[in-house]
Amino acid sequence: MRLNQVAALAAALIAPAQALAIGSKANSSVPAHILLVGVAEGLADTTTGAFLIVIRDISNNPIPGEPIEFRLLNCPGARVAVDQRQPGVTSRCATHGILTSTAADGSARFAAVGGGDPAGPHGAGTCAQVYARGAWMGDVRVAYLDLDGSNGLGANDLSIWLSDFGTGEPIGRSDFNGDQALGADDLSVWLDIWAKATSVQSPSAYCP
Repeated sequence: MRLNQVAALAAALIAPAQALAIGSKANSSVPAHILLVGVAEGLADTTTGAFLIVIRDISNNPIPGEPIEFRLLNCPGARVAVDQRQPGVTSRCATHGILTSTAADGSARFAAVGGGDPAGPHGAGTCAQVYARGAWMGDVRVAYLDLDGSNGLGANDLSIWLSDFGTGEPIGRSDFNGDQALGADDLSVWLDIWAKATSVQSPSAYCP
């Protein structure tokens, strides 16, 4: 058998196995906590908000080209930007989802661009889900820097945070450091990002 025939046969045998690879929740990695971020100069604030998801199969092998959805459908106080402002990352408004796919090493690194809804519930917390080709990979806590969802980070967002802090409750939207409590460290995170002006703009449009 010629060498090129052997190569073709091997490819034919390998391709179905790759196509059938299914993400394993036990072997995959999702973040415990993320921040919804804004934009600066028309680009997503990946300096602040980028997070990493890695999808592996049951044999712990990375799965390249795996469709990923980061879904905020169960986060009623959060809004997803229509335009995610980063290459290879799009929004799916029907599920308040953010879509991308894994690289050759099974990883996807991206940010979630969005903001708060001042008329919505103030909970957030563990409300987002990660799906790989439709399979649930885990839940994620969510906080959002732009609490009022307009005019970037500013005094009104700070006022909302102070109001949340004053309740004495661990309100998820304002838990910027992800420790499931509100305190000085969260305020420090917000002030540091505000000073760097990396989320200086709110999205131009949110999913309905």
